Amino acid sequence: MSIRYKFFLAFSVLAALICSLAFSGFRGIAASGDLVVRLYDGPLMGINHARTAHAALNEARLLVTPGLGDSVPAETAIKFQALLTEITENLKIVRDRVKNADVAAALAKAEDRIRDWSDTELQLFRPTSDHLMMVPAAFSVTQKSNSAATALDDLVETVAAYGFEYRMEAEAAVADARAIVLALAIATTLVGIMLAINFSYSMSKPIFEAMQVAERVAAGNFTDLISSRRRDELGRLLRSLAAMQSHLKARADEDYAMMAKLDAALNNMKLGVCMFGVDNRLMLWNDLYLKMYRIPPDRIFVGCTHEEMLEARKAAGTTYRDLGQYDANLQTAIETRSAGSLTAELADGRIVNVAYQPIQNAGWLSTHEDITERTQNEARIAYLAFHDPLTDFPNRTAFGDYLAKTFQSASAGNESFAILCIDLDRFKEINDVYGHSAGDRFLKEIGRRFTLACGGAFLARLGGDEFTIVLSGGTQPASAEELCERLSSVVDAPVRIAFL
Repeated sequence: MSIRYKFFLAFSVLAALICSLAFSGFRGIAASGDLVVRLYDGPLMGINHARTAHAALNEARLLVTPGLGDSVPAETAIKFQALLTEITENLKIVRDRVKNADVAAALAKAEDRIRDWSDTELQLFRPTSDHLMMVPAAFSVTQKSNSAATALDDLVETVAAYGFEYRMEAEAAVADARAIVLALAIATTLVGIMLAINFSYSMSKPIFEAMQVAERVAAGNFTDLISSRRRDELGRLLRSLAAMQSHLKARADEDYAMMAKLDAALNNMKLGVCMFGVDNRLMLWNDLYLKMYRIPPDRIFVGCTHEEMLEARKAAGTTYRDLGQYDANLQTAIETRSAGSLTAELADGRIVNVAYQPIQNAGWLSTHEDITERTQNEARIAYLAFHDPLTDFPNRTAFGDYLAKTFQSASAGNESFAILCIDLDRFKEINDVYGHSAGDRFLKEIGRRFTLACGGAFLARLGGDEFTIVLSGGTQPASAEELCERLSSVVDAPVRIAFL
């Protein structure tokens, strides 16, 4: 068998084993990651929300006692309803996250017990037609309350048991994957050792001779006389090396000078790259630079001047808005042989970052990065830090800053100002009856009316249905009272919301 067939067979076996090892490892890692994600999204989330529901149930049980009779405060009723909603939402998340028959049965039992208990408790808040409240027996409320708590305890334990079973399955799957990878690794190692021993005995000497020749050529020693009388593949290899040596000698000087340039360009291929020589003429560029500035490929060529490149970009509509600043920075970087960078806006509105870097041949390298999206995201984040995303009004943080400045200004000038706090009554009913989308449109409309009524006064939304107005100047409290009248008139007008 010839050497190439031996090499082909040996490396085919190794490649197959390595590929099997890599595939098994990748599959094991992917399966382990999937199991971890499913464990977190399923049992762990289910346990957390079941425990949260249990905590809300305990809090609700403490709100109302059978001895309250007909003196249940309205605030207690509202809080009780909110806790029931929280319990329902958490149990819904448990149902969505955990797909298991035992958990579903425990969840259904818990929901039934909670529903029975809550209906009994709600009799304390719902008067009959003769305006009397139906107060259930104390032992009935306590028994149903304890039953609901026990059902939730059972649910938590059932979800935990399911999580433990899932964990055991995951550990078994990981152990199986580890065993497969270990077996393949051992097999690959043994085959590699056997092949190495075989090659060391059968082909070490001829390969070592060819390696010596290749090392002399690789070291740049092109004067050696390469000859071989062998008729096998190694003989052909040595004769090929002799032919290669003659070609490499002719191109060595040119290739050596280009290697540093190509290496610098290839290391920056994720950005738009241009490399210029000592005469400031273009030597190398990449496709990303052309795409970034929408330059036709035929407009850029080796030896192109920087001015010609700017003309091509001007024709494409991607030149710099402040071209003078760019030219000044570039000229300084070239003359001082120092690295620098510039963030500039293009004529089409995009923002780019241009960096300059001198290179060894007295030329320079420029890299170009489109940072438009990143700049816009940073500006949006900065804006949202001080504004409400729904109404675009200043938020609580902006209100605090403005109020501090107003206090300082009023103290320095002995001026007066007024602060109006607005809270929309029964806004929660809009969300509950018509949905949060309708509530958002209602807040936008009310905010628009407040803006018209306030004139130039500072208007902020602190959160939910809470608004605050800072009224500076004028005579207080007369100006504030006048503004209150305007606000009352715009709020009294009906608000019509179109449903999509």
